Amino acid sequence: MASVESQSIFQRLDRLYEFERHPVAEGSLQPGGYFAGSFAGEHVAATEFVIGALFVTWGAGAFDILVGLLLGNLLAVLSWTLVCAPIAVQTRLTLYWYLRRIAGPVVMVLYNVLNAVLYCILAGCMITVAASAIRIPFGIEPQVGWVASDPWFYPIVLGVGAVVVTLAVLGFKRLAQFASVCSPWMFLMFICGAVAMLPVLGHVGSFSGWWRTATTAVWTGPPPYQAMEIQGDRVLIRFDPAEGALATSDGKSPKPLFVSGREKGHERFVPAEAWIEGNTLVVRSPQGATPVAVRYSSPNGVDGNLCWKQGESMRPVPAFRTYLARREDVIGFWHIVAFAWVCNLAMHLGLSDMALFRYARRASYGLYSAFGMYLGHYLAWICAGVMGAAVAGVAMLDRPLTGLDSGEVAYQALGVMGAVAVVLAGWTTANPTLYRAGLALQVITPGWPRWLVTALAGAATTAVACSPFVFRHLLGFVAIYGILLVPVGAIVVAEHWLFPRLGWTRYWSGRRGQLVNWPALAGWLAGLACVAISWGSKYLLGRELIHEFFLVIPVWIITTIVYVVLAAAAGAKEPAPDLPEEPPAPTPPPGAPPQTTGTPLSAAGKAAMYLAGIVALVAMLPWLVSLVLSNPALVEVSSSLAAAARQIASYAEIVLVVGAAVWLHLWEKSRAWSTRVYWISGTVAAAALAVALGLAWAVFQGWVPLSDFKRYLIMPTVVYFAAGIIWMRHREKRPRG
Repeated sequence: MASVESQSIFQRLDRLYEFERHPVAEGSLQPGGYFAGSFAGEHVAATEFVIGALFVTWGAGAFDILVGLLLGNLLAVLSWTLVCAPIAVQTRLTLYWYLRRIAGPVVMVLYNVLNAVLYCILAGCMITVAASAIRIPFGIEPQVGWVASDPWFYPIVLGVGAVVVTLAVLGFKRLAQFASVCSPWMFLMFICGAVAMLPVLGHVGSFSGWWRTATTAVWTGPPPYQAMEIQGDRVLIRFDPAEGALATSDGKSPKPLFVSGREKGHERFVPAEAWIEGNTLVVRSPQGATPVAVRYSSPNGVDGNLCWKQGESMRPVPAFRTYLARREDVIGFWHIVAFAWVCNLAMHLGLSDMALFRYARRASYGLYSAFGMYLGHYLAWICAGVMGAAVAGVAMLDRPLTGLDSGEVAYQALGVMGAVAVVLAGWTTANPTLYRAGLALQVITPGWPRWLVTALAGAATTAVACSPFVFRHLLGFVAIYGILLVPVGAIVVAEHWLFPRLGWTRYWSGRRGQLVNWPALAGWLAGLACVAISWGSKYLLGRELIHEFFLVIPVWIITTIVYVVLAAAAGAKEPAPDLPEEPPAPTPPPGAPPQTTGTPLSAAGKAAMYLAGIVALVAMLPWLVSLVLSNPALVEVSSSLAAAARQIASYAEIVLVVGAAVWLHLWEKSRAWSTRVYWISGTVAAAALAVALGLAWAVFQGWVPLSDFKRYLIMPTVVYFAAGIIWMRHREKRPRG
């Protein structure tokens, strides 16, 4: 009975993927632009806001970031180009079906379940990031711990999760299309935010000025202290005696030192009380708050008096912030290289992207992954780091960056449009991730409909999202995600390339009709054992044997060796019968021809269109009034009146966006294909992006105040989305042939 039940599971999974078990037909291959757009869109996601800021708090240096990311992303591109894409092009299969041939259905089921769990956690991270922006209008403080400190954060997460899960269950085609429109704008928001924030950090009129700002205000490198410990209401900052005796250059109390507290109302840096005990700097808050972080620097550029004294000579102690507990926790050049490489480890060396590259005409199409790596993972991470450092700086919130979330950083840098960018980035990435999780879990849910599986996966995902761990521990999770799945890639690579060169039989286990390829399962477990030993040493010995960013190398080698040795003993060197013949490929349903004519609106539809347009126009009035009242050259009003106008305008902006979106959808739906509308809308969308970038450049040059930039940004954004959606919808209506 058990065997019948297990067999039915595999049969169900086979039916689930029936259109993917056969190689992709020649007529379905895609041009290079398809892959460039796919990578560029997928890798400008909500997590980029988090990763860029984490590099700052982990003590990375400017050279480490700029050069290390170049090299690490190059390794990722080469992994796609030299490993993933060639196997995908040669087989034209997804990883699911290729792994099933190699390792059998049991290993594939285990892979699916593990992948689904990790997908749920990743989607939960995206929901948390989106919630970090939605919490702002409700006055909820940033939530960055394992557990939210404000209970009202949970209803927001549950609301965002409910929306994401509902949309994933419905599987609207329009959502994926809207995400493609969002991608260029979100990428531009990263650039605009960084360009507008650079003057906050320092004078950057030349490359030398930019480099000085990057090395002293953003990526400052290892801290000068050896360790930091919080004891009660004090912070003990220990310095290395080898550097010299800790002292002050003028014999007075150490200054300028600032401390931020944990309690509500004490989050900002305030002047601290400080004294020296041996080689330890003791800092406490005069308000008695529990300290969180210490800053040794001054907002007005006055030099501090801390120094190392050796004989008669004194060396000044560089400025620092206590983001790290120990200097040895700093991530250096090779950590940055490794992280950029392993960030998408499951996709390239783990071969998940075989599902994408099976449609490539040539293996060289793997090079198109550079669009995602260098636009998303390079520029976006750098821009996010600049925004985070500036927002946490003295000219903005004057709070530790470790106490800020993505929503706060984006809102302070870009205003309402920054919060919108975070919400869209979280939503457009959480939705497809959750959909994939539901699809993977269908294997263990006999006879359940896809919507129910996706809904249950969404409930688990939303529960994960209630913990804001993503803002502190995302780098570690991303590394773990890849390392747990990469042994599967090592097994497939060994069977695909190594076995033929050794004269062994490819698919030897599948040819024998085995449900489990035990050497493959043992190889996977051996790789995971390597991971477990390294992590166990962290808790037993106090430090990891190998940093998690570097584990991929020994895991890959050990998995390959174990699999090859055990496979040889199990019969891989011997001839085997041919694989069972696959059933004929099912005929996919024919694609619907494009609807070149518009859909006539009902009377209610027309009324809704006109009402939405009127609401959008009315919502523009508070925004225009706030611009006038905020400009002293046009009219002089009290600061309280101007502030009230800006507050009303911020809510009106949301109404404007919603009203314009509804009007636009109904208006475009009723329009027939028009070449003129197609080209004009595309041109207007590109021009709107150029205007947004021009506004950021105007802030950089000092021509436009930052506060005005945040309000001005709403208009090119609305114009871009209006024109972009019209262009996208018209492209669907374009006649074929």
